[in-house]
Amino acid sequence: MTTPNFDDRRTIVTSCGVLIDSVGRVLFVHRRDDRDRWPGIWYLPGGEALDDEDVDDALVRELREEVGVEVRRHDFLETLFDEEPISGRRAVHNIYAVLEFEGDPELLAPEEHDQIEWLSLDQLPLRGVPDPLTALLVERMGAPPPAPLVDNIEPLGLEEGWDKISSRYQEYAKIPTDKIYYGAGTPTENELQLVGDPQDRDVIDVGCGGGQNTIAFKRAGAARVVGIDQSTEQLEFARDLAAGEDIDVEFLKSAVETLDLVPDASFDAAFSSYCFQFVADIRATFRSVYRVLRPGGRFAFCLDHPAYMMFGTEGFTLTKPYFQRHAAFIWPFRQGEPTGISAVYHTVEDMFAALREAGFVVESILEPELEEQQVGNWKHDVDRARKIPRTVIFAARKPEESP
Repeated sequence: MTTPNFDDRRTIVTSCGVLIDSVGRVLFVHRRDDRDRWPGIWYLPGGEALDDEDVDDALVRELREEVGVEVRRHDFLETLFDEEPISGRRAVHNIYAVLEFEGDPELLAPEEHDQIEWLSLDQLPLRGVPDPLTALLVERMGAPPPAPLVDNIEPLGLEEGWDKISSRYQEYAKIPTDKIYYGAGTPTENELQLVGDPQDRDVIDVGCGGGQNTIAFKRAGAARVVGIDQSTEQLEFARDLAAGEDIDVEFLKSAVETLDLVPDASFDAAFSSYCFQFVADIRATFRSVYRVLRPGGRFAFCLDHPAYMMFGTEGFTLTKPYFQRHAAFIWPFRQGEPTGISAVYHTVEDMFAALREAGFVVESILEPELEEQQVGNWKHDVDRARKIPRTVIFAARKPEESP
């Protein structure tokens, strides 16, 4: 494909690449505010084709120079027509899907860009990505336009978000430590026994939050219980709670995707409650859980049912199609401003496949009907929970002889 021969020399011809990561986010760069052309906007990496340069070659060169990746395979998507807002020069943007590339993207042109970030489709309007490009990505990536966030709240990352809302969440939820909870209106682990009897066993609580289930496992007779979380504020609450109840458990700060402070084969059981909807790389997380379990170890976890999360805060207004993974989880607490945390609503198939890929044997998937009981102060949208399962629970085990 060669550079078009435009009679109007005012026209700018560019080549831009769509790079997509393992969880469906697209790589964007932010143009510096002091640039002469398109200042202060988020756009795909790429740039202007040189005189007599093939636009395919320009794509490869620009991505190498700007973000340090080598394009190995690409496919032309579409041409977008634009007008540079300051000079008024017309522009032709050749947009390519980068199907294979090597290297970890990084900012290599600081004179042009000051930020680089993987963005999910629902974040594009918040960052001011031009509408024609947003529409193209939404159409080609198979996801509908994202629902607007409450009051244009931009979601925070996992650690920052939970550090911000921890005190308000714990004050509101008031989760007890008497039993091991999968969530409001759902049978407890004490009843289901999906990880077996914890008596005299070592248990890891992945994404432990305020530590209530970590403490409850110890109350149930576990020999050693370790809670893992990424939020400093949540861990501080958990340690204070355990000390106040005189319960001997451990808490460590670590990303659940790596569990980097936890030795291999050091636990008999792993548990997680309502954590993984805030974790983008679920495959890495399950591989890490598999690594820290002993042969024969059991793993049970729950999270928001992806069908339940297709709807808004209340009622049955559809706000997010099932296959749109990325969205924001809004916490509309009565005290303080609403806070959004970036969430990834993995489908049931996503989670099943990730467990199998990690090496687990999946033993059961539960979609509990609502039980007319509450956990702590959580009474959120009971009417919808009677009709659509609010929680999905997975139970799996590591084979006795691991590959």
